[in-house]
Parts: sequence; structure tokens; C-alpha cells
Amino acid sequence: MKSIAGLILMFSISCQGKQEPETVASNLNSAQLDKLIKNQDSLFILDYNVNENFVRIIAPETSDFKFPDTSYTPEPFKIGDFNADSKEDIMVNLGGCGTGGCVYGLFLNQYGNYYKLAFINYLKNVEFRTDKNGLWIIESSEELEPYNPSKIQVSIFKFNKNKYHYLLDTTFVYHDKEAEVMITKMKLMDSLKFISLMPHCLEQEQPDANSIFWSIVKLKLEVIDELIEKIDDTTKTTAIVRWFGGYWTVGDISYKAMEEIIHEIPTFELLGIQYDEKVGYSPYWFHLRSNTNNRKQFKQNLKNWYKKNKSNLVWVTRKWDGSECFYHNPNNGYYEIKK
Repeated sequence: MKSIAGLILMFSISCQGKQEPETVASNLNSAQLDKLIKNQDSLFILDYNVNENFVRIIAPETSDFKFPDTSYTPEPFKIGDFNADSKEDIMVNLGGCGTGGCVYGLFLNQYGNYYKLAFINYLKNVEFRTDKNGLWIIESSEELEPYNPSKIQVSIFKFNKNKYHYLLDTTFVYHDKEAEVMITKMKLMDSLKFISLMPHCLEQEQPDANSIFWSIVKLKLEVIDELIEKIDDTTKTTAIVRWFGGYWTVGDISYKAMEEIIHEIPTFELLGIQYDEKVGYSPYWFHLRSNTNNRKQFKQNLKNWYKKNKSNLVWVTRKWDGSECFYHNPNNGYYEIKK
């Protein structure tokens, strides 16, 4: 058995802000010292200075502990009384980082700068909270799909006093439906520029019901604000404007989608031009293509119109029978201003 003098010598490395090891040893009785001497070979020595953002870790000789990344310098991540024993514990970032997470080790203070490793795992988006007994709870979360925050895998770790370890307590998937709708809208709006075929009443070839265009229309009023913001987007697609010529722009497609969701929008009134039955929609195309300012003004007028009439819109159910158009609006209905 090592001597007490030797033990005190091994305590020479101390942590900033902690009780000096010599003081700890002098306050222990012979039985406590005996237990301390027997257990010290299974404890880690941690030396850290929060101002230097560095942790020196000396693993016990009997441990098979290995650093996940030998090129990484361990850093203090969170300091606090994790197991509610009035001692300052430390969670260390051990490296091994990738896809937004890292390997973390939690060291629970025993005395001086001697610690027990109570937890090591790969964590992402780490958060902490305490239970009614003051024990810290560790929470890790990650997206199930890249860049999709609507479905989050959450893992919760709690301290087990009997095993003196943090163990996985609960894991579940958090589904944010509002975020899912928002992400769907963003993806679809970004895909408008890839549309190559638009619906037309007098054409046999029509886009599929699951196409980008109809997928946007299916979102109904949820997507109107986003469509309005795209009205002045002059990015050209490969979709040909049939019976007139040229190509549909992202802005044109956005307005067409609005018309499929809300019927009887006063298009020419908002354009500020007269409608002529003899030429049909030709003035619409000439007006918007002739000057980018015309598109910007149309966008603003459309925004004002929708803001004024949004609360008066009512849903009208209608099944298409093909007598008026070759294409079929999958919503089987539309909004219109209450009459």
C-alpha cells in the first residue's frame, strides 16, 4: 500500500478554484484515507484552466480509456454539479467530431483533481436541465434527414446513482408539423425553376397530379404569401407558353398557381390595363415582359389585394368533369371572395 506521503505527492496537480489536495487528505480519517488510496488507481486526473480552454487528462493505468481523436485537444464544454453532491464536475469535448456532433466525456469530481468517468458518448445539439433532486439531465438531438428540422431524434440521459453512471433513459422522435409544412414549401418554391410543362385547358399533354406545380397548388392558402413574393422573379423555365410563345418565368408560374387556388382574382385591374376579349390574355404577357417595373407593381397590387380580401375568402368544392379544361385541379375546389 502506498504511503500517505506518496498520496499527497500525487495530489500535486490541482484544478483552479478547487480545494487543495493536501487539505482534502488532512481532513480524512484513517478509514477514509485507506479507501481513497485503494481507489485512486481507478480515477482520472484532470487539470484544466477555463481561461485557457484546455483540459489535460491523465487516465488511470488500469483503464482501457482511449481518446477518440488523438489529434484533438480536449476542451472544457460544461462545468457544474452534475450529480448534486456539491462538487464541481466537468464535461469535456474529446473530439471525434463529424456531422454536427462530437464525443463528450463527463467526469464527476471525487476530490481535488481526481475524477470518475461517468459518461462518454457522441452527442449533437447538447442541452442540459435538472430534475427535482438537482441531478443534471443530458439531452442530445439530431435531424433524421439532413437540413430537415421537422423530425428530430431526441435522446435523454439520466444519472443512475446505483451504477454511478449516466445511462440512456428515453429516446423519441419529435415531429414539428408546422416546420414540415414550411420546409415543404421552401423546397417546392425553390423547384419552380425546374418546371418544364404547365397546365393548359386546350392541350392534351398535362403535368402529372404529383408534379411540382400541382404540389404547390395543393398547399392552398398556406403558400399564397410565398407565391406573391415570387411574382417579380424573371428566372426563365423550359416550359413554353403555349398559344403565345416564349417561356414561363418563375413569377408567371407563381401567379398561375395562385389563380388555381383563388378564383376570380381581378388580374387586369391589378395590372392596371384593360382586358380585351378579342386578344384574350396577350396584353398580360406583353405588359409583364415589357418592363420589370410592371412586374414589381403587379406584385405590390396583388399583395394589397390579398391582404384586403384574405378574411373574406371561402372554399368552394367543385369536381372537374373535363368539359371546360383537359386538366384537373387535384384540390377539387378553390377559394373565392364571399358573395
